[in-house]
Parts: sequence; C-alpha cells; structure tokens
Amino acid sequence: MNYQSDSIKELASALSQAQAEYPAIGKNRDGRFKYVDKNHIKKVVAPVLKKHGLAVNGGTRIRDGREVFCMTLTHSSGEYMMYESLFNLEQSNNRSQDQERGSSMTYISRYLYREILGITIEDDLEDDDTGAGVQQLVSPEQVQQLQQLSPGMQQSILGFNKVASFEKLTMKQYNNFKTNYNKRK
Repeated sequence: MNYQSDSIKELASALSQAQAEYPAIGKNRDGRFKYVDKNHIKKVVAPVLKKHGLAVNGGTRIRDGREVFCMTLTHSSGEYMMYESLFNLEQSNNRSQDQERGSSMTYISRYLYREILGITIEDDLEDDDTGAGVQQLVSPEQVQQLQQLSPGMQQSILGFNKVASFEKLTMKQYNNFKTNYNKRK
C-alpha cells in the first residue's frame, strides 16, 4: 500500500532532478547472488538527496494485525510518499524467528529504498533487444538531437530513464522515448 501527502509537486520535481544526478551504482556484494547492499546505495546517493532536500526513513509498524515495513520519502517542503510491504517470513529449521525477521527486514528495506528513490543498479538493466547482454548506447548524433529539446523535456527524459547524461541512454530507452514523443505530436 502506498500513501502520500495531498500534493507531491515539489517532492516529485526534486526527485526527478535527483534521479538525473545519481551516479552509476554497481553490485558490490556476493552471497547466493550478486547484489548491492543498502548502505552502499545510501552512501552513493546521500549527497544528491541532501542537495535536493530529500530524506528517506524506514521502520516497521502494525497494520491490520500484521507487521509491515514502511519506507517514507520526505521533501523539505513537508511533502511525502510512503511505501510499505508485508513481511512474509519463511520457516527455517536452521534459523531463529528473529534471524528470519532480520533477514526479511534487510531484504525489504533494500528494495523499498531503491523503489522509492527510483534507483537502478547497473547490472539490473534489461538487456537490449539484441539479446547479447550488451546494451547499445545512443549515438553522438542522437545525443545532439536530445540536447535540442527544451530543458524541461531533457530533465524529464534523464529522470525517467535514471541516467545522468544522454550519453548513458541505451538505444532501447531512446527508441521508447521517440515512440512516445511521436505519439504526442
């Protein structure tokens, strides 16, 4: 379930600007799978969030008799958005209920943090339509075309695609933009 203040205009604007400035974040941990831990993400994006008056807080609460993990994004204007997720604890003979709860909380917290801030981890990006696992980036000519758009449109494209510059757009992202842009004309 998601909740938000009556208006999120200033928060949305600040978040869009922040998303365009997030540096590249790669996976930094190996477990059963390769992943990025939340502390690493926080360290990387903290200066950008501060610059735009954004803060994130998380914790648990009881809703309808069930424990939920809540993540709230707030803006210096007082506007906020909150995401929450129910705990689904699996029973394990090898771990205590507290260990399972802690593990679940860490997992949920990491993904809600990424979700509420619109953070994409480099290795999580979809493969290009080539299926080769390598994403083709836009050409310098396409970058020049995008730079001729209005500053608001440029910011929107960068924020939506969660890239810091047009040079980091994939062909798939560029083609999706062009398709949607041409539909609006």
